[in-house]
Amino acid sequence: MKKFLLVLLFVFAFAFVACDGEEDVQVEPKVEVSEEAVELEIGENKVIVPVKSEGAVLEWATTNDKVATVNNGKIVAVGAGTCVVTVTVSGTDVKDEVTVTVKETVVLVEKVEITGLSSVYVNKSQSYTCVVTPSNANYSEVKWSVSDTSVATIDQNGLLTALKE
Repeated sequence: MKKFLLVLLFVFAFAFVACDGEEDVQVEPKVEVSEEAVELEIGENKVIVPVKSEGAVLEWATTNDKVATVNNGKIVAVGAGTCVVTVTVSGTDVKDEVTVTVKETVVLVEKVEITGLSSVYVNKSQSYTCVVTPSNANYSEVKWSVSDTSVATIDQNGLLTALKE
């Protein structure tokens, strides 16, 4: 009987040591971004924090670095247009992507200042200049015109000629 108990104890001890309770579980790689699309203006940035499987190493890429750059999930808008930013689990084909649309920053004209004489003699010409503020405003091109071309004309350089009073 002692032999039987000794053998039984040995079998249980062997079984206990052989089964340490841990199983090798393979985790499927995964990565998922929370947004399908992002809109930014030039100079803005957005950080994308993806959901990923534990221990996954991520690689980031952009289809057009003239529109947006990406570094560890930080997207920086550099030029107007659209591109796709992709995040991939390193060493796999597992990936997700976000479409990035970058709009040109709109700078409104705040002030238009015209300089030149307030009156011109008939058959004489006067040059006018125009300053648009701020200087980086969108749509700051000046197009000269007069309301009555029978009284005066003006060319695209701001040269006004008086035709009659």
